[in-house]
Amino acid sequence: MGRVLTGLLTGRRPLAAALAACTLAAGCAALPIGGDAGTYRVTAYFTKAVAFYPESKVRVMGMRVGTVESVTPQQDGRVKVVASVDADVPLPADVRAGIVPLSLIGERTLTFAPAWRPGKPKLADGAVIPVERTEVPVEVDQALKSFTTLLKSFNLADANELLHDGAQSLSGNGTAFNRALQQTADLTGTMAGQDRQLMKVAENLSRLAKQVNGRRRTVTRLIDDFAAVSGALVAERRQIAAFIESLADLVRNGKVLITGYQEELVAGLGTIAEISLVVKGNSAQAAQFVRSIGPLVYGTQNMTNYENRAFTSRVALNNVLRGYLAAALRKPSVDESVPCLPPPWSNCE
Repeated sequence: MGRVLTGLLTGRRPLAAALAACTLAAGCAALPIGGDAGTYRVTAYFTKAVAFYPESKVRVMGMRVGTVESVTPQQDGRVKVVASVDADVPLPADVRAGIVPLSLIGERTLTFAPAWRPGKPKLADGAVIPVERTEVPVEVDQALKSFTTLLKSFNLADANELLHDGAQSLSGNGTAFNRALQQTADLTGTMAGQDRQLMKVAENLSRLAKQVNGRRRTVTRLIDDFAAVSGALVAERRQIAAFIESLADLVRNGKVLITGYQEELVAGLGTIAEISLVVKGNSAQAAQFVRSIGPLVYGTQNMTNYENRAFTSRVALNNVLRGYLAAALRKPSVDESVPCLPPPWSNCE
């Protein structure tokens, strides 16, 4: 009896301590034995449960927290697993369940994840975890079958040909490959030595990105304007195409005209060249002729009498002849009747 009490008192479960206290008080004869009062049940459905049996361990984060009570196949192909979990180990309401093998051919445990965190809702007693939240391990026979399928689909002839082609590509190019590797190493060293400059470039790019982000409205407006111009060009592409076709017709017609009148054009160009040479050789006389036209034009303009539709000629005379003419014509005043021409064509004083 002393050993029993000692074992009960030193047990880890609160139920054992309660049983010991009740035995000492001789008032707990009706307390249930078997651990049900300190656990709650969880039911999980799996697609299969190979090598998984009742009395298997239930674990959370590697710690044992309960025992599997039953493993029952269902008519719809699922496997129903009922487990009891210690009452002092709560699980989250969205917990997932999985059958995890501890080794390749060893025992398997029912593992719940993730662990409960304070503030999260807890899984209720009698809760059911559907197949969508359960996982089963990959069996050895499935892995071997997949590996066998891979080996069967692997063509040794193609692999041999591939290796042969690769060997031929590398054959004789060792120096070139070594040079390429050396250049890569040199480039890496150069970039490592320019880390500060690269950091400055990165900073400048970051600053540019900030500036562009700050000018987002301007850039957006520019893009919109460009889109509008593009739309206008698309809308007027028919007119542009017609203009280009007309220009092409003009070039073709011009070519035809030049081809048809090439002899006359050559003669005309020769004549123009001769005239140009004559004008250039007599440029001084031509200039003098142009200067002489001025007095002639002025005199012709003054000689024109638009009212009488006639030309009146005026002769520039000196004072003596003017006096004689004035006396002969009995004019009261030479200055009042015959006006002087303006200089430099007049000799009036």
